[in-house]
Amino acid sequence: MLINDDFFDIRPQGLCKMCGMCCKLATTSVSYEQLQAEVKEGLQSSIDFLSIFHKYESYEDAYKINPKHVENVTEAMREVYGPNFVPEFYYCNHLNPDNTCGIYEKRPLVCKRAPASPWMLMAPECGYNDWLAEQRMKHVNYIRNLKETIKLLQNYPPDYFIQSKNKKAGELIQEFSFIIDAYKKYGADEW
Repeated sequence: MLINDDFFDIRPQGLCKMCGMCCKLATTSVSYEQLQAEVKEGLQSSIDFLSIFHKYESYEDAYKINPKHVENVTEAMREVYGPNFVPEFYYCNHLNPDNTCGIYEKRPLVCKRAPASPWMLMAPECGYNDWLAEQRMKHVNYIRNLKETIKLLQNYPPDYFIQSKNKKAGELIQEFSFIIDAYKKYGADEW
């Protein structure tokens, strides 16, 4: 079980500083072409995303909006997708000049859930940054604890029954390793 399965329930609501950067410089881990393919397949999250967000004509156009944020996102995504990866950025056409949402009451889930993960990279001026950093540290400590537990479990035969968990040592090692693997894209090998 991953921690913070209730991420949206625990996320504080009063941290937004109305900088508008999440609406002005949205990005995804998939290409625009992939998003379009997902829309054709009926994937609701992609349908919602492309119903409100429009792709910038060029990377340079997005860069003009907030160079530091675009650089941070590009660097982070290149660590995952390779040194030549160029992220695509999007803007919401419903953002008002005062950074309020023109469709707030009818906004899709993709907007209601932002930031959607402790691993989202928000603009430097975003009010969620400190809270997201705290959440990431909770995940890092969780993975460290799982790694420590695996080391302890490796002292037992794989079929040794751990009564408190109602599972065998080998099963727990496999389960915890699977969880750790899910965090590798965030750097879990180094934690």
